[in-house]
Amino acid sequence: MKKWGYRIAAGAMAAALLQGTAWGTAVQASPSEGDPGVTMSIGPVKTMISAESNDTNGQGAGSGNITQAIQATSPSVVAIIGKHKTAGSSAGRFDLAHGTGVIVRSDGYIVTNAHVVQEMDPIVVVTADGKQYAGKTTHMDEESDLALVRIEATGLKPAVFAAPTAAQVGDTVIAIGTPISFSLRNSVTVGVISGLDRSVNSTYRLLQTDAAINPGNSGGALVNLKGEVVGINTLKFSDYGVDNLGFAIPSDTVQYVLKHFLQYGKVKRPYAGLELEESWAAVVGIPSDEPPTVSYVEPGSPADKAGIKSGDKLLSVGGKPVRNLVEFNELLKGYLPGESANFALVSGTSDVSRSVTFGELQQEDGISGAAAGKEGDFDSDAGKTHIGDSRYGWSMKYPSGADTYYQSKKGNSITLGDAKGEYSLHVSVEEKSYEYSKSALLKSLSSQAEGGTILDRKYVDGKNGSYARVISKDDYGYYELRAYDHGDYIYYVGAAIYSEQVYKNSMKRKGYTELLDSFTFAFDKSDKTLKDIAVEDSGYQRYVHPEYGYSFSVPAEWEEDYSVTGRYENSGSTRHAEVYMASMAEGDTLSAWADRTASRIAGQYAAGYVEAGETENAKVAGLAAKEWTFSYTLGDKWTTVKYFFVEKDGYKYRLEIGYPKETPAKEAEELVSKVKASFELSGSRNASIGYMEDEEDLIDYANKVEYRSKDFGYALEVPEYWERSGRTGSAGDDDEGERVTFAFTGGSFSISADKSQSYAELLEEMEKSQKESKENDADYKLEITDIEILGLPAKQFDVHYSIHKVPYEDKSILFAKNGVTYEVRLRLKDAVRTETNLKDLKGALESLRFKGE
Repeated sequence: MKKWGYRIAAGAMAAALLQGTAWGTAVQASPSEGDPGVTMSIGPVKTMISAESNDTNGQGAGSGNITQAIQATSPSVVAIIGKHKTAGSSAGRFDLAHGTGVIVRSDGYIVTNAHVVQEMDPIVVVTADGKQYAGKTTHMDEESDLALVRIEATGLKPAVFAAPTAAQVGDTVIAIGTPISFSLRNSVTVGVISGLDRSVNSTYRLLQTDAAINPGNSGGALVNLKGEVVGINTLKFSDYGVDNLGFAIPSDTVQYVLKHFLQYGKVKRPYAGLELEESWAAVVGIPSDEPPTVSYVEPGSPADKAGIKSGDKLLSVGGKPVRNLVEFNELLKGYLPGESANFALVSGTSDVSRSVTFGELQQEDGISGAAAGKEGDFDSDAGKTHIGDSRYGWSMKYPSGADTYYQSKKGNSITLGDAKGEYSLHVSVEEKSYEYSKSALLKSLSSQAEGGTILDRKYVDGKNGSYARVISKDDYGYYELRAYDHGDYIYYVGAAIYSEQVYKNSMKRKGYTELLDSFTFAFDKSDKTLKDIAVEDSGYQRYVHPEYGYSFSVPAEWEEDYSVTGRYENSGSTRHAEVYMASMAEGDTLSAWADRTASRIAGQYAAGYVEAGETENAKVAGLAAKEWTFSYTLGDKWTTVKYFFVEKDGYKYRLEIGYPKETPAKEAEELVSKVKASFELSGSRNASIGYMEDEEDLIDYANKVEYRSKDFGYALEVPEYWERSGRTGSAGDDDEGERVTFAFTGGSFSISADKSQSYAELLEEMEKSQKESKENDADYKLEITDIEILGLPAKQFDVHYSIHKVPYEDKSILFAKNGVTYEVRLRLKDAVRTETNLKDLKGALESLRFKGE
């Protein structure tokens, strides 16, 4: 599938596998009442497809003629086009996605890839004879990458599907589909079947072919010379230097899925509750009879109840051998939930047989919930000859070939352009900070042409209002920019022409000038030909993480913190929202994760500096979730933080929302409710995302790590969760020193080495500075004592003070060794003065030693 205006790749094969466009996950919904084919029981799907098509089967059957095979099958192949809901509001009218489908029933059922129609709404289907229909996704199965689309039509020609054993390596095959562009629908490529039983990024076996399969071919037919569909094209390798390597879903898998769709409304997969690990040979593709190993058995699962254990080797299921995961999944296609099968295994040194009664695999398959719309309604701009903004009160002519390239979040700026890239139009509205004179407006406009050559500059009295105008040229093209002073705003209206040839074409240039001349301060809401691009000032902007598959909205004025993935905050960092994602570990639960997080965070603060509640049940993104609220302070202002914990598809997400505790209840509730309600898990996570270890769970707070200074020969042990930063100096004769700091929430431990000054000089400076601070502030508590460290005389400075009402304790120890002066500094805010932090700081100090000691 291809999405105009973007280059999108999805897949897990070394970032080289294109599986159309992974736009999101289907939303499971209940079957529509009275919808034929959704809940009805039809019987074997083979009968449904073949019996209805006997009258056409002979057209290409047995002829061995490519042309006849194409003529026989092409009427059963359709093109699919539409918009994806996850494309966002900035997607323009040409920002469409497309793919291919195959008619499987005369009354309007079409099979295609799930990734083609996933989150596509609306859907438009175009048949081979050019007729256009509104489509509706009725069934979706991501595991097999198959879906059913329904159109309101009768008398269609269903495709004939080949028998499962019909395909052989070397058979000539024809791929029919919609490659690259929708205008190329029903294109044909010819090749051979290159391989059978391929295991590539799929639960089931795939056919390999060298027939060219390009973006947009997804969901189309792979046909033999009899005009029979041997497979549904699904993906291709598209790495550098790789040619003619495409894959298709075999006809037996297609018929298996269709049968379940039409009998049960979804694919009812058996569930054993075990995970298999393939042998090394199987993983790298070497033929091997070594059986897969049971790597995990879920407690209480059918496999567990049958006595299967981790470490067992699986030989066969139902008497049929199992050598890899795909083979195992293929065998499971022959069973339904509730049925039993004998698993032959090697357990220890014994051959054993276990009878497994399958449960049902729970999955988000079935009906996508996408509704059919009116024919052609994916182009909401159809019939619009003018464009404007009802909020800012302007309008102008709208060229039929124009599209929205960009619109600001507040809607006060929009850029349009044509699909050919010849020109762009721009309108922006800014509030006036002061009244402009004619010369000031023209000067302001001229400054925006800086870097180019101004060709024309004047103030014009136009029929739709007076304006300043500047025409300029640079290396990229020609520009005409106008500025209107109207009411409380300055309106900037401009056109850019990117080709000198186009600019010198007087007729085309006149057309662009007429577009600018059409700009007027009027907006007629009753005019149906006028497109309103006004953006409701909701005050919120949307953050989307396409790789991790989540999104949420935050206030428009907040800015992204690029140092932390998924974090937005206001300018003063007093309010924020953040999402943390990791994999859900085996045996872990949402409740356990929430409780661990609450215990860890609350335990960082001393009594009186934290207020923490209990974890509670909640609902986030339509899923069961956990909620935890706590407030903390470092001694000045209090901050309240709400955590929402949710899990989906083996990944866990934590939505964090923070704000000042003194925020009025209504305001705080509005912020939390809007951000929480906006949080979505699209399911369109990048297929290359694998296991995401939870870094927080990896931390051992009791474990110590060693830091060793190569230049100065000292070493010490610090907790592994302390973060090291700030080392200055380098090895060599000119090295004057270094400073290393280990920081944690509310505290730090640092050690510095200085060759540039003597111990006496540094001691004198420190004593003078500390005593001055004490004399200048009565609240500055200072105690200076003589101590011994590492058998050496030292001075210790103990300070207790408050900076910006945040109380802290600071302990500095100064000593000298081998001509180098060292300062060890322990700093701890009262808010985190816990037994653990005090013990860790003391332990780090006591661990200090020098080489040879």
